[in-house]
Amino acid sequence: MQLAWIVALALAAITCAGVAGHSWRLRSAAPAARAMAVTLAGCSLWSTSHLVAAASTSAGIQLLAIRLSFGCAFVSVLGTYFVLRSITDLGYQLQGRVVAAYSLVPGLVFVGILASPVPGPFLRSVSFEPSHAVPHFRTGWVLLVATGYCYVLLGDGLRRVLRGRRSAAGVFRTQFNSMVLAAVIPVVGNAVTIGFPDLVGHQDLTPLLLTCSALIDSWALLRQGLLRVVPVAREHVVNSISDGVIVIDARGRIVDMNPAAKALMQLLRPGSAGDIIGADAADLGALSVAADLAAQGVAPTMTYDRRSVALTPDLHADLRITVVSDARGRYLGRVLVCRDITDLVDARAQMESQLDLVNALQQELVELSLRDPLTGLHNRRHLDEALNVALANADRTGRPVSMLIIDADHFKAVNDRHGHQVGDATLVALAALLRAGVRTGDTIARFGGEEFVVLMPGADRREARRRAEQLCAACQEEMGNIEGAESTGVESHRLDVVTSSAPQPAPVTVSIGLGVYPEDASTADALLAAADRALYLAKKNGRNQVVDSHLRTTFPFDSAYPAHAAAGERR
Repeated sequence: MQLAWIVALALAAITCAGVAGHSWRLRSAAPAARAMAVTLAGCSLWSTSHLVAAASTSAGIQLLAIRLSFGCAFVSVLGTYFVLRSITDLGYQLQGRVVAAYSLVPGLVFVGILASPVPGPFLRSVSFEPSHAVPHFRTGWVLLVATGYCYVLLGDGLRRVLRGRRSAAGVFRTQFNSMVLAAVIPVVGNAVTIGFPDLVGHQDLTPLLLTCSALIDSWALLRQGLLRVVPVAREHVVNSISDGVIVIDARGRIVDMNPAAKALMQLLRPGSAGDIIGADAADLGALSVAADLAAQGVAPTMTYDRRSVALTPDLHADLRITVVSDARGRYLGRVLVCRDITDLVDARAQMESQLDLVNALQQELVELSLRDPLTGLHNRRHLDEALNVALANADRTGRPVSMLIIDADHFKAVNDRHGHQVGDATLVALAALLRAGVRTGDTIARFGGEEFVVLMPGADRREARRRAEQLCAACQEEMGNIEGAESTGVESHRLDVVTSSAPQPAPVTVSIGLGVYPEDASTADALLAAADRALYLAKKNGRNQVVDSHLRTTFPFDSAYPAHAAAGERR
């Protein structure tokens, strides 16, 4: 029996020492590793002192070993308490003065045990019996008080572990279970040893049971990630996040806020953040609007709302409001989470400004792609699109579409006599004159060279002919009487800057051909061909006039005349 007891004590001492060494290597990565290493080292020394007492035949050595075992026991208890505090409360700071304060009572008692005689207030008696592996001792009242103090510390540590276990999940709950089991086993063994000595044959089971605790701690360290994966208390998460968190109870009172929320309130209402706890939610100032929104229509379920609010002109916040109810659906209050998104709002405004600029540039590019760079009128591409739209609307509404093709008379002679710069100036002036003479809704485009097209949706033949004659007369009056270098005051649409020395337009008249859809043609191409044939007749008949395509049958050569044939004859 004595040999088995010695083997068990040796096994406990070796196991605790090994786990203590492993914990000490983790001291820089885990807050509780240092305390656990000290705890297990105390357990190892506690088992070693009992081992010396059991193996020695000297009464003096046995008595000294028993005295030292009490100091090792105190170290183990204090270390266990600090381990439990460090794991369950990550904000707990293990400092030298804290350790000294908690160690004052056990330290004085241990000094008394070493110095006091037997019998005395520390040890009432110590007996050496061959049937016992270690000397049998009876504790005095001072040692009983110290033992009670140790039990109070362990009880407080277990209470913290059990409280943390209720809110833990997954691997954290498993870690808490291991800590509870490892702490309870030696405590129960010690209680049985002290309270029921006859039941255990007057042997102290505590060192032996510490072996079990060391094995459980080893499993937690090596398999469960204890001291490597540690639970984080919710209050520390809330206090460390950058989002402001404000808790409002069912009566609308502010019951809590984290440091980020206090800093935010200091910005909104300087000097009020420290005194706002317990005040009405209306004291939140700009945030009270969002808080009141959450209070409206509170249902017996958890609701959620999110919105962006401008707290000040320079401070924008993303507000998340959660209405909290208990398991029975009773309203408990609401939590307001506020995140500063000022930088995001500013970045978004800048991005929207850039997008507006890009859209404007895109629209400008599209418009430029549909414009003639010389005259600023629409080009052939836009004319084709507008013509297809106009004919589709005409088919739907039954209203006609008229088209005028306008050609500058003898324009080749202008270029030959005055040069292309004067020719360009003449086209620019003619385009301005035509633009001034069209109605809203009409499309005027440069068709090519010196030809222009005016598309008039909804205009019948009579209206179109009247408009064509007005344009022809206006051109005769305005353009036909230009004197060489006389300025007309008409601005160029070219990209290059027109200076006072820019070439001036030359005198010119126009010929106009008229076509009407659907009387003269059934398609867009046919309408262009009809107006083009009428233009050819205007040129053929002497220029500076309007010809209606409806009269083309009076000319015997018209039916055989292809569109744009003999284009040189028009000039």
